[in-house]
This record gives sequence, structure tokens and C-alpha cells, in this order.
Amino acid sequence: MAATSKELTRESGTELLRILLMLMIITHHLIVHGAKLELLGSNSFSIDSRTNFYLFLNSFFVIGVDGFIFISGFYGINYKLKGLVNIILQVVFYSLVLLVLSKFVTHSHIGVRALMSNVFPIMTGRWWFITAYIFLYIFSPILNAAIAQLSKQKFGFIIIAWTVMICVSGFVFDPSVLGVHNGYSLNSMLYIYLLGRYINKYVNTTKIEANAVYSYIFFSLIIFACAFLSLKYAGQVLAWKVFAYNNPLILLSSILFFFIFKRMKFRSAAVNTIAVGVLGVYLLHSNSFTAGYIYRVAFVSIQHFNIIVHFMLMILLACIVFSVCLAVEYLRAKLFKPVAELITQSLERRFSLEG
Repeated sequence: MAATSKELTRESGTELLRILLMLMIITHHLIVHGAKLELLGSNSFSIDSRTNFYLFLNSFFVIGVDGFIFISGFYGINYKLKGLVNIILQVVFYSLVLLVLSKFVTHSHIGVRALMSNVFPIMTGRWWFITAYIFLYIFSPILNAAIAQLSKQKFGFIIIAWTVMICVSGFVFDPSVLGVHNGYSLNSMLYIYLLGRYINKYVNTTKIEANAVYSYIFFSLIIFACAFLSLKYAGQVLAWKVFAYNNPLILLSSILFFFIFKRMKFRSAAVNTIAVGVLGVYLLHSNSFTAGYIYRVAFVSIQHFNIIVHFMLMILLACIVFSVCLAVEYLRAKLFKPVAELITQSLERRFSLEG
């Protein structure tokens, strides 16, 4: 695979982080959907000898989503119309193709609601993360311009107020009026983005970077302790609440994990090229059609081994899922590159949206 000059010159530490975060997201999904840890939230999880093992693993892997948004916030989104078009084409492609494939393979009836969800995946929130991220991407020029005009004191006050809203009121009480929804929301995404911008501009991170590895492990263990004790003494629902994306411990853990890789200084065309495809990996593996085979077939087949072998097979399965999805995304990107360029040029000529 030929590498462009941009891929060769861009630092690869953060790109390697993107790859690892996506592998963590896949493994997190294996735990919450495959092992059905998500049933804690409805107080219907069947507790067995492996429950604590899954709680432990999830305490380390649950940071993936927060980590991705923090990267965008720390470095800032550089809005490009072509980038927006590419994301939209990705989402629509996978939504429609997988809908047709599902109909062909399962011969199932597709209701009006399901059809609308797949034809308009962004507007209907087919993938909550994608819908929220696209609007964050669209709003980013306004956010960046506003940040540039704010003093350190005013920006700091906004961060404090938003922290109280997302990580205190939103985490402890989650009133619907705030639209936090346990961190599964544009509101939470905006907060993490602004937090990343603030830390980049005003926080000396030298000491954080020096202790990031041990701090990440420490806070992950704290998350596990909270989940374990909650399950033992307070019940399943509270144990599941520990893994909410707006849990301040999870957000802090994701930030610390980011700073482990920020210090890495190396360049790799292979790493940079792979990292470009991680969004496609997310879309493909988390679609309900493909996810069904991953969780109900592949994961179930490795559940009966002892814990050590089971863990190794989980990691292997996550790597296989990542690799297969990446290969599909690579082919899709090649096919759609001329289409994306044509649409972008047309929009630029008609509406002068670029810049």
C-alpha cells in the first residue's frame, strides 16, 4: 500500500492510540453485548463465576469513546467540507448495504421504522456516536472561533459549569432536561471536546504524561472496585451506572490513557494508514446485522473455555473483527473517493461552503 507524504510525515503516536481505542471499543462491545453485561442496567444479568472478570476487563476497556472525543478536543477539529462528505458517505453506505444484506440473508420483514432508520441513519441516530460526532464536526468552526475569543478565566468557568452539569448532576441524577443520557449524547461530546481544548491551551501536562501509565491503571482499578462493590452491596443497576461514559473516573482514565501515547514520537506510514479506517471499523462491526453474528455466534463459541484462554480468544476475536472491517473499509474508501470528490466540488461551487 503506497503511503502519501502526509501519512509519512504525520506523528504516529496518536494514530496508534486511535487503533488501540477502536480495539478497546470492540472488546468493550464483546463484554457488554456478547457477555450481556448490559443486562445489569435492567437488573436482569445472570451473575456467575465470570461476572467479576467481565467487570474487571470492562473497567479498562470502557474508555474508548471518551478517548476518541478527547483526541478531537485536544488537537481541535479542522473542519473540511470534504471530511464531512466522506463521513456522511461512510454512514449511508454501511447503513444501506447492510440493510440489503440483512434482508437477503435473513429474509426478514423490514418495517417502516427500520427502513427510515437505515435510509436516514444520521437524522434518526442509527449510530448514536456518529450522529453526535457529525454535529460536533459541523459545529467545530463555531466552537473553535468562540474559544479563541475567550479569556482563560471565562473558558475555565465554562469548563467548571459544564463539568457540574455532565459529571455531577448528569452522572448522579441524570435529569432528562439536561440531555446527558449517561454520556451517550451530543451534550457530553461537546463537553469533552471543550475540556480537551482547555487542557491543550492552559494545562502543563508534563507531570501527567510522566505518570500516565500508572495513573491509568490506578483509576481503572478504582472503576473496577466501584463496580464490584456496587454489584455486591447496592445491586446491578448501580453497578452498571459505574460504566456510564460521563462517570468522571472513566473520563479521567481516558484522558490519562491519551497522555501515555502523546509522548510517543515516531512516524509509521502503516500505522497512519490503518488509523484512517477506524471509523469504518466502528460502523461495520456495531451494525445490528453484523453485531448479531459477532456476539451471538463468534463470542458464544469462545465462552466455554477457561478464563485465561477465554481472554486470549476475546482479544484475538477483536483483532479479527478489526482486520476484516478494516479491509472492507479500505475497499469502500477506494471506490467512493471519486464520488466524495465530485460531491465536494459540486457543493463548493454551488454554496461556497468550504472555509
